[in-house]
Amino acid sequence: MRSRGRKHRVQVRTGRKNVIQLWPPLLLGLVALISAASVAAEAFAALPAPLPPVSAESYVLMDEDSGQILAAKNPDERRAPASLTKIVTAAVALNTLPATAAVQVRSAAAAMQGSRFGLRAGDREQLWKLFYGMLLRSGNDAAVAIAESAAGSVPRFVSWMNHWAKAMGARSTHFANPDGLPAASHYSTARDLAVLARAALRNPEFAKIVRTRRRAVSWNGIPRVISNINRFVGDYAGATGIKAGYAGSAGFCLAASAQRGTRRLILILLGCPSSSRRWEDASVLMNYGFRNYEALAWLARHSEALPVGGIGTALPSKGMPRLPASGDRPGSSTGSYAVRPGDTLWDIARRFGISVSLLSRVNRIPLSGRIQPGQRLIPGVPRRLHGLGPSVRSRRGHCGVCLALRSQHQRSLHGRVWGRLPRR
Repeated sequence: MRSRGRKHRVQVRTGRKNVIQLWPPLLLGLVALISAASVAAEAFAALPAPLPPVSAESYVLMDEDSGQILAAKNPDERRAPASLTKIVTAAVALNTLPATAAVQVRSAAAAMQGSRFGLRAGDREQLWKLFYGMLLRSGNDAAVAIAESAAGSVPRFVSWMNHWAKAMGARSTHFANPDGLPAASHYSTARDLAVLARAALRNPEFAKIVRTRRRAVSWNGIPRVISNINRFVGDYAGATGIKAGYAGSAGFCLAASAQRGTRRLILILLGCPSSSRRWEDASVLMNYGFRNYEALAWLARHSEALPVGGIGTALPSKGMPRLPASGDRPGSSTGSYAVRPGDTLWDIARRFGISVSLLSRVNRIPLSGRIQPGQRLIPGVPRRLHGLGPSVRSRRGHCGVCLALRSQHQRSLHGRVWGRLPRR
């Protein structure tokens, strides 16, 4: 009898011990489920309004501060950029010559056809006046004069443009001239042009010029008023630029920027059927972006399912970094990522499928801080700290972070970058 009683007491104690051991994983699982439910509820509440119909063949709506794409249609379709090319011409020249430098117009620039500022061979004026003639009046002659003055020849300047575009992250862009006239090897995409426009706006001199409606200058001693042909700057409340363009093969194009409060948006429109539809599309999409900013930004931060010609259409991730060797995987204690020119914390966080706050905390960089090209960042945390650990996992083997992600596409992206946690 005593032996049976002792055995019964041992079994009860063992049972209690097993129950106690089960509590930690059960609590962690409950936390993960609550987190996933709250994320799902937030996602449902954050859905933006449907995208309005627009006539543009391709467009990108971007948050200027973070570089996140809020909405897009055919963002990676190669198209002729027309006079939006002059955004890059100005950005490169402003980094090469002082705005007060004297420029002498050569015969090749004075002979340019198409949209003209009205230069004559032998004219000698300060560079900043030619910038206004190029960006406000879209003068092809001013663009060539600037290129020749900055680099000595147009081909050399064009090589600088292509180098700068690649350094800023434009992977599907190639320029053949500084003015935007059609050429077989002259192309870009709406995504690339948004990236380049964002980079150009960081220059205060460029930003000041493109938001100007008209500027009085003295040209060869004669007073002259340069008016901006970009109607968006004058018609849209809060407009801050940037450049209008047209070419027969490109259609009507526009690079626009606007600010309301602390929010700043960049819009690229390519292939509009008419000038009037271009201005209408710009106004409609900018209004949509500002009215639905919170919802669009939430989707951009938490999912790859961004509005592309319709709510919830997947936008492929560009610039996904190749996984390092197994001993140096992102998220391991030794893995790191070298910052590229034009990268922001938001760009890197999106590439690796993690939150920008996590990236900021791990690398001890404030969200408002700057990162430099070549700087090495750890795009995550050691695996033992990743998510909620291996004890909280779905039947497919995803970790606690994956449980809180909304789409299967994002879960698979997360799994590819981080690798799956080992089973116990």
